[in-house]
Amino acid sequence: MKNNPNPDIERAVEETLQALDGIRQASPRPFFYSRLIARMERVDESLWLDLLSAPAYMRLGLASVVLLIMLNAYTVMRFSGISSMTSEDYPTLLSEYYDDAITPDNLESAINP
Repeated sequence: MKNNPNPDIERAVEETLQALDGIRQASPRPFFYSRLIARMERVDESLWLDLLSAPAYMRLGLASVVLLIMLNAYTVMRFSGISSMTSEDYPTLLSEYYDDAITPDNLESAINP
């Protein structure tokens, strides 16, 4: 701060630091944490009650969003081929990643060599 060409800035910084010297630690009112926990619990319970008492258009909108997400998930599964995999595809799928994969067909020979 000694290389500072503007003494007003240095004086302002000193005044600010001196003002912070007399500050005491803040303490909450009695039973603050008990009231805070009780209020947080009320908010959790009232969230579901608010949803049930919400206007019909809001409930319908929420149901539409959930239905749209489910439809998108079904579409992705349907067209990506995930749901069309059968038990005959498993040995082929496993052999791509593991040479000695245990499948339902070679399970008995793997247990009793």
